[in-house]
Amino acid sequence: MSNNITKLIILIVLISIFSCKKENTDLPKVDFDFKEIPKDKKYKENVYLIDLEKLFNSKEKIDLEKYLKDIDNKNRIKIRVLTIPSKNTSDKEWEISSFVSLNGIIINMSKSMKKIDIACDTNINTILTEKIKESIITENIIPEVSKGNYYIGLKKGLSEIVSLLKKKD
Repeated sequence: MSNNITKLIILIVLISIFSCKKENTDLPKVDFDFKEIPKDKKYKENVYLIDLEKLFNSKEKIDLEKYLKDIDNKNRIKIRVLTIPSKNTSDKEWEISSFVSLNGIIINMSKSMKKIDIACDTNINTILTEKIKESIITENIIPEVSKGNYYIGLKKGLSEIVSLLKKKD
């Protein structure tokens, strides 16, 4: 009987060992080639929009830059918008810490990843809580983005952010 139990235990161990699958640790392939970005590209403080995913046409980019600059000049709030085609940064690490500053907000948008995020400096997080940011995204930005209107959705979201920040002053 003890011999049968030993054989059973050995059989269970062997089955367990051979049934274990190797975990897939390979990173997914990315369509965007970060080598296309100039290596000496430095983002200046007066840059408000970096459209790496090319969601906006040139007229929309000019309008957004002006709109974001006006918000900064009038309200002393630096809102930056970054569109990114992928979160895989294997070829180039993105350094955006200097992109967000004191009293700063960064809006990340990605059509390919189907993601929109609003990140704030701690001073603004007391006003734009997670619940409020989620509401801005779902009620103002996503309805337009789902129709392919990234520019209109972003403008509506920005208007709501500015409105909320003005109310708290």
